[in-house]
Amino acid sequence: MIRKNVYVTFDERDRSSYEKVAAWNKNPYLGFSFIGSTAAEQGRGSAVKTKNDILSGLAHSCAVLVLVGEGSNDTSPDCLEIGAINWQSFAIARSIERGCPLVCVKLDDACAAPVAVRNAEVAWAAAF
Repeated sequence: MIRKNVYVTFDERDRSSYEKVAAWNKNPYLGFSFIGSTAAEQGRGSAVKTKNDILSGLAHSCAVLVLVGEGSNDTSPDCLEIGAINWQSFAIARSIERGCPLVCVKLDDACAAPVAVRNAEVAWAAAF
């Protein structure tokens, strides 16, 4: 079975939630694989390299899973280089431009929706 990729975007503080999602990749009966990187990993290189890494991940994905945590709307110190308030918002905006389906999961009811998904077509899940 050919597995489709789902790009996962999340804040570093939500790594444990991402690891739970990524663990599903071990299930051979699942029809898709999760790929992604954290904002902290994305910020380690140059902004150009980071953007290319995100765009490459999105290009190989059929959908995007947004893990909405406390840091989803935090402004990165590199926001001017990023061209968005943070790397997660950059990934969301590029997904919308590509017409890639978005699924958002709030990790806590108190977490605000990322600014980048407002007024966009998004499927929301209450929990995972």
